[in-house]
Amino acid sequence: MELSNVGHGSEVIATVVPADVFKRYTTLNLQQFVSEYRAVKWCPHPGCGLAVGAPEQKSSERKKKKAGLNVWCGKGHSFCWTCNQEAHEPCGCELWEKWKVVSMEMAAGANSRTMDEAIANSRWLASFTKPCPNCRDIAAETFHA
Repeated sequence: MELSNVGHGSEVIATVVPADVFKRYTTLNLQQFVSEYRAVKWCPHPGCGLAVGAPEQKSSERKKKKAGLNVWCGKGHSFCWTCNQEAHEPCGCELWEKWKVVSMEMAAGANSRTMDEAIANSRWLASFTKPCPNCRDIAAETFHA
């Protein structure tokens, strides 16, 4: 029998190595696949261990706006495919990061102001600010009469 006629698939390997070695082989094989194939990511939830395939992009606008794209791993964990953080679709990843900073600042100052004030502040920020077109920092909107 020529060597080229012998299969080298997982079935053959499973028959010639102990079960624990085969399990380690399949684990390493999967880890290598996920690390090399860009259309698959590990669920970032601690201890999950499941991989997720890339979702279909819903539109070219999503790519332009760098919007978040929520995915679920199968164990009930959701995360953003784009930034690998908690799910936040349809909010863009950059805006989500900025909102988290604002939220933390509001929470840190909650001792000195009431929750109603914090809500009013966040509503004002949402209504009267926008990202600067040059540096993307949040800036007050200018109004022209």
